[in-house]
Amino acid sequence: IGHSRLAPQQTLQDNHQFRYDGSFVFGSHVVRWGSNVTIIRGNIFAPFFSGAPEIRLSVTSANAALISAGGIPGQVDTDPQNLANYPITFAIIGNGLGFFSEVPTLGLPFGGAKNTRFHWYVADSWRASDRVTVNYGVRYVFEAGNVNPDFDKPALLDQFSPGLSQRTPQDKDNIAPSVGIAWDPSGSGKTVVRAGAGLFFAPNIFNNTLFERAQFIPPGVGFDFAFPGLANVISPLDGSVIWDGSFPLGGASISGQALGTPGLIDQIAAAAATFEAQSLAAAATFPSGLTVFELSLTTGGVLFDPAFDTPYSIHFNAGIQHELRPGLVLSVEYLRQRGLHTIMRRDFNRVGAADTLNIANAQAVIAATLADFSAATIDDAITAGATISDFIGNGLSGSASATIGGPNPNAFPGMNPNFNTMDLIGMQGKSEYNALQVHLRGSVPDLRGALTNHRVVFSYSLSQLEANTLDNAFLPTQVRNDDITSFFGPSQLDRPHMFSAASIFDLPGDVRISSIWRFNSKLPQDVFLSQSVGGGGEIFFTDLDGDGRFGDPLPRTNRGSFGRDVGSASELNNLISSFNSSVAGTLTPASQALVSAGLFTAAQLQALGAVIPSVSAAPAGQLDLDSFATTDVRVAKIFKGRDEKWNFEISMEWFNLFNIGNYDLPGNTLSSTLSGSTGSINGTTSAFRSNKASFGGGSFAQGIPRSWQLALRVSF
Repeated sequence: IGHSRLAPQQTLQDNHQFRYDGSFVFGSHVVRWGSNVTIIRGNIFAPFFSGAPEIRLSVTSANAALISAGGIPGQVDTDPQNLANYPITFAIIGNGLGFFSEVPTLGLPFGGAKNTRFHWYVADSWRASDRVTVNYGVRYVFEAGNVNPDFDKPALLDQFSPGLSQRTPQDKDNIAPSVGIAWDPSGSGKTVVRAGAGLFFAPNIFNNTLFERAQFIPPGVGFDFAFPGLANVISPLDGSVIWDGSFPLGGASISGQALGTPGLIDQIAAAAATFEAQSLAAAATFPSGLTVFELSLTTGGVLFDPAFDTPYSIHFNAGIQHELRPGLVLSVEYLRQRGLHTIMRRDFNRVGAADTLNIANAQAVIAATLADFSAATIDDAITAGATISDFIGNGLSGSASATIGGPNPNAFPGMNPNFNTMDLIGMQGKSEYNALQVHLRGSVPDLRGALTNHRVVFSYSLSQLEANTLDNAFLPTQVRNDDITSFFGPSQLDRPHMFSAASIFDLPGDVRISSIWRFNSKLPQDVFLSQSVGGGGEIFFTDLDGDGRFGDPLPRTNRGSFGRDVGSASELNNLISSFNSSVAGTLTPASQALVSAGLFTAAQLQALGAVIPSVSAAPAGQLDLDSFATTDVRVAKIFKGRDEKWNFEISMEWFNLFNIGNYDLPGNTLSSTLSGSTGSINGTTSAFRSNKASFGGGSFAQGIPRSWQLALRVSF
């Protein structure tokens, strides 16, 4: 509700290109060569979260039950429909600044992004015989702005890992060969067999390089975030703690307290105002002061692995094309694409991982919590009403809280307690696309006197797209921090069946009818556990593998399982039932680490509520993800002028003619989180479906409810 976290934004870009292509013929060869230089200069200003703080809530069926029983700290009543009763997981506040770099471009003093592309190629088309043509060549690709090769990173990084402060070198050896062959087996010119393969390099988007750069410049220019509930709000002026995320001040963490707790939102807003005011004050002294990295020790930040290499993909295709009749061609092709070295980011510090337990920190947390309850032992505190949230609020967690003034005091501080999450962009990702494609296109015989100039296009694809990440380009986050490539399967754009048919023909009286029919099978969805309390304390609830990342996948599922190997709600419920009977109620690896260290007993943690929660079963009538279907039709009447020097056409166009309801379009599918709430894959029936395609108009928004338009065209 309210201000968008992404507004306002301004993006400027200026391109200058020089290109030369040449060719010459000798014998049966046509040799082509060329080069291209594109100078790209951009400037970005985006003060994220500057309009208002963003507050994340944990709206789950388990919390709804707690609300009904009056079990959420600070709740205002017992109505689970009142969002004010749900617990906060954390908040996000911005500093009101928005430049992404210290580089001047396009007339602005900061915010610049630069890339100069230099490519060259040499290729040969060789007519080996009357029936065989071979194409082969090589391309060189250099992107000067794929990384930040000019940027000196702080030496402080070497305290985390020797050599990490080194500049990321430019990748200068990207050679991309390709080859293809076309063969006419009969010599008639009606059939051709083709095959080809090539290697292609991918450019790195500006966002990735700018996000790295922004965290290493002094305050007063670039954006910065703070995450109360996850970490302290740090002053950009001197590195002191503006707010430790507790409410009331000096009390428990806001994480786990109800949104409607009197005064809590005001405290978040006050911290945001102070954070923004001090950030603006830092502008007066730019470029001096502590960098965003020094202030946060990379919490929420990213940096390139010094060994970063350019992602690339290998393409292969083979097929046959045959002319069925003059002007009508059938093609059948197999395509394969394998993406390699696609970017992924992993927390190399493994904050919150079970094997990073700091016993001394944990003992201090236990002592502080016992003091809060005037208890001599943990059992006494339990008797007095203590829960795991009380221990979490005092630091029994995997929150990132290291500052320049001292190490992370929490119980699971990571491999190096002097740093927070250290997300490095590496090249471990991969993707695979396989498809059988069938195309029929061209002219079909006229029905004289009734239907003429009939042209058709039919296309069908049987395919599978699998990947590690939902987005291979923009800062993808791993699901399993210690085994980042194991979460692999159907990607968010995978549609096994895609069919389209288009037709255009003329009727007597200069009437033309055209139509496009589309059908796509459903998308897949991941299956993740719903968070219980959010923040660093979540390691006691949904971190099943002990890697410090929580909200883990439901066991026995992988990327895109729902709608694929978990094909229905009943199959999902079988997995949920198995999970509830064998996993729910047990201890996570973080809890087991506390037991192994002799700090708690298993019975004490169970009494405190530090166990893996059960998952709500999908209701009767639980929806699957929807397929996509739509039909667009145009009927046009053409009026021809004298000598056809001008034509006047009036047409009616219908979009989604049969008014088919389309749901679960990319980016608006049922939620992958097993929260049991409306909109999730275990809480949504047809009576509560709300993600119908409904915005936009005409050809700019496929699948929306039926619409029509009147069109007028004059050509001369």
